[in-house]
Amino acid sequence: MALDTLKKRREFQRVKGGPKWSGAAFLLDCRPSLKPGPARFGFTVTKKLAPGAVVRNRMRRRLKEAVRLTAPGHAVDSHDYVVVARLGALDRPFDDLCRDFKTAFQRLAKAEPHKPKPEAKPDKPAPDKPVPDNPTRDKRG
Repeated sequence: MALDTLKKRREFQRVKGGPKWSGAAFLLDCRPSLKPGPARFGFTVTKKLAPGAVVRNRMRRRLKEAVRLTAPGHAVDSHDYVVVARLGALDRPFDDLCRDFKTAFQRLAKAEPHKPKPEAKPDKPAPDKPVPDNPTRDKRG
């Protein structure tokens, strides 16, 4: 089964702030998707973990395969997931990696859905004070 993946930066950013699960090999963020369908996944492996592309790609391939094997029975449909690799993704035994994903999917399925914070309203100037035309301009000259 091929995975549906997140491709654009804004898709990855939207998942931030939702429930998350943290383990030795990865961090898994989750958020309900904007459109119905199968679960979608994004994978992040930073240069901070490994400067060489070969090592980063190996970590990403291991994580993708573990998700491909465990997601069909455990990931919630119509949700987006972002997997952020950690150093343990390289050396952790593959069976343990799959077990970690099963645990993460189960915990995130039970997690309380994200409640967005109320947006802060911009401060309105007092009605008796005039609003300056250009507040950054110096009035002296």
